[in-house]
Amino acid sequence: METFRLAPGFRVELVAAEPLIQDPVVIAFDAAGRMWAAEMTSYMPDSHGRGEKEPVGRIVILEDTDADGRMDERKVWLDGLVLPRAVLPLRDGALVGAPPYLSFWRDTNGDDKADHQTVVASDYGQPKQNPEHQANGLLAGLDNWVYSANYDKRFRWSPDDEAIARGDKDAVKWTASRIPLRGQWGHSMDDWGRFYHNTNSDYLRGDLVSPHYFPARNPHHPGKEGVNVQLDKDQTVWPVRPTPAVNRGYRPGFLRPDGSLKEFTAACGPCVYRGGVFPADCDGDVFVCEPSAHLVRRSNVTEDGVTLRGKNAYDGAEFLASTDERFRPVNLSVGPEGALYVVDMYRGILQHVAYLTGYLRELHLRRDMELPVHMGRVYRVVHESKGPRPVERLDGLTTAQLIEKLADPNGWVRDAAQRLIVERQDRRVLRDLRKFFADVKDPRARVHALWALDGLNGVDLPTLALAMNGDPRTAAAGVRLAERFLAGQGKDAPPGKSLTLVIALARDNPDPRVRLQCAFSLSAVDHFEAREVVADMLAAAPEDRVLRDAALSGLAGRELEMLELLAGREDFAQRKGGRDALLAALAAATVREGRPDRVERLLAVATDAGGGKSWQRAAMMSGMADVAKKARRDAPPVLLTAEPGALLALRDGKDPKLAEAAEAIENVLNWPGKVDEKQAAAPPLSPDEQKLFEEGRILFGATCAACHQAGGEGLEGKAPALRGSPWVTGHDGRLVRIVLNGVRGPIHVNDQVLNMEMPGLPTLDDRQVAAILTYARREWGHAADPVDPESVAKVREQTKGRGDAWTEGELLRVNGGAK
Repeated sequence: METFRLAPGFRVELVAAEPLIQDPVVIAFDAAGRMWAAEMTSYMPDSHGRGEKEPVGRIVILEDTDADGRMDERKVWLDGLVLPRAVLPLRDGALVGAPPYLSFWRDTNGDDKADHQTVVASDYGQPKQNPEHQANGLLAGLDNWVYSANYDKRFRWSPDDEAIARGDKDAVKWTASRIPLRGQWGHSMDDWGRFYHNTNSDYLRGDLVSPHYFPARNPHHPGKEGVNVQLDKDQTVWPVRPTPAVNRGYRPGFLRPDGSLKEFTAACGPCVYRGGVFPADCDGDVFVCEPSAHLVRRSNVTEDGVTLRGKNAYDGAEFLASTDERFRPVNLSVGPEGALYVVDMYRGILQHVAYLTGYLRELHLRRDMELPVHMGRVYRVVHESKGPRPVERLDGLTTAQLIEKLADPNGWVRDAAQRLIVERQDRRVLRDLRKFFADVKDPRARVHALWALDGLNGVDLPTLALAMNGDPRTAAAGVRLAERFLAGQGKDAPPGKSLTLVIALARDNPDPRVRLQCAFSLSAVDHFEAREVVADMLAAAPEDRVLRDAALSGLAGRELEMLELLAGREDFAQRKGGRDALLAALAAATVREGRPDRVERLLAVATDAGGGKSWQRAAMMSGMADVAKKARRDAPPVLLTAEPGALLALRDGKDPKLAEAAEAIENVLNWPGKVDEKQAAAPPLSPDEQKLFEEGRILFGATCAACHQAGGEGLEGKAPALRGSPWVTGHDGRLVRIVLNGVRGPIHVNDQVLNMEMPGLPTLDDRQVAAILTYARREWGHAADPVDPESVAKVREQTKGRGDAWTEGELLRVNGGAK
């Protein structure tokens, strides 16, 4: 406690410590105010990770029975788990994440021990993968769905009528839907349901829009602007002690001259403060852990339209920092009384063995950092001016009383009240809930009431009409909830009441948050008036990439019609910024759709755009060529009904850019009489090489896919794409060096400059490295030569003793600079 350095006006209080809690990685509170914790007891018992797969992990419940602010009772609710990393109490049990399962565990007899398991998902991480890159962070969203960090699905429960009919009155069934994968460890939600997350080296990223719109609505358009956005470019941290025990501390410039960490390297556990007992200027700020530097950052978040920006709230300092190098804050939470809780894993070794450098292992051993283990603490931060409120048990309130709690100043209370209202499924309170919505003034309470109505299937048009006439936050929520009514609108019929409401709002409300939601909602409606309104919004602001992707997300199968509509508008032609990229995106989506008649129609529009509209031709050709260049080698071509003469004329024309684009497009088209000149197939692999490839497929999934993704597409803010990368298919000696030692700094990839920070994988042996690289060089349409273990061994020997990651310049000098 004496080692803490805290922002003025705040103090730290101890809530729990070992042996009451051990190796905690996340906490959550139930409706009774009890603290649940996941204990990752087998994580890195020593610097080699021996014993890590032992089933000794637990979910525990801690309770403060005498109301003195400290936990004094511990119950083991569930044990026998391997590296559990997520827990969310709800209904009569809790969701628990322990790879590979996300399970809903229930306590059916009320003894505070889990005794009934329902597997919700069987791909919630992989036991063989690095636990730093596993699904985690269960969070009940404002929209009644459960979200996770580092996972590409969300879940929602509903009563299981069949099981209930058999006598299990509390049985539920789970529905899943796809969302983009974001974040690494932990995430949080603000008052309006926006999510905040991060990666180890990028401390604050966020979703400006709901991620559920991507990618499921439009498989033809991969864009998802507004999701996983970097909110602060400045990654500088300010520890209060030297921090030599970081994985890349040997690298020149990684530490300051005083030995302290210069930039984030283990950012995790973001938490939006919504507790209502800190000073008002803390509301909506995001607190973030940096366990490698023994500190917690407070980022002041500001809003401008739909844009969010974060900035360290203190110049040259942090919100909370410690001089104790075993202080390892790994997660944060706001509690029922409004305090900010800090989960401290408290240990010497933090880095997982999969990425542990020889430098750090030696440092651990030399400085006796392996022991002790199985410790852990939970603290809470309060403000001197306003102490924490008494904890009120919500589980004993009537549903009518819970409705009033939707206006509570503490966001945790509002969230819990909404959840309990939905869990009880008592539709007798619909009238009270609608009246509350109509009477309450706080936009936060009004939005909670709308989503509570949604959870009870009680949303009606009069309530939505009232919402759309309210403040921008409530209006945007009303538009989103109106989508259920918009779905049945006929495309040629007169607009119904719901569509009329949303169209009027889109035309009359200038607030960018409202217009953005209208773009999401109206673009999915196949109606001529909806299409006209979306075209109006796009023509007025083609440079707005978030608005563009919002509209395209709902236009699946109708992108060509929007392209034709915009191409004929003079007001759109006058908007220089963004118009080319918008037409290119619409053209690319039409090609991905792959319907010959529509591709022929697109070609006719593009090749006919001459004279004063030549910019349209260039934009559309660019979009089509971009798809063609990224097409898989084995992807079937689009079969046209006739030779595209105008396209071939451009291929043979004098404009080099159009000729290059036309040639690329031609390669993914076929027509009667065309000579089939498929690209030469990759030389077949020998039986031994094929075996290596299959081993690599498994190893890639366990070691690399968490960052680079299973399809090699990469993840912004975390890892670059491998699919189509010349670094993957180029000189294998460079690629081996990257795997052995990592790569850092700016790297040029396909006309892009990426700032890389990839660690090496020192625990892989020569055959494993060769297998992974052989797989990457032959998957996703690649045709590069396989890599053999002997080549890896040779490079390992040549680079023996090197600890630092490679730079682009160093790698390009391998093989005399030849490509």
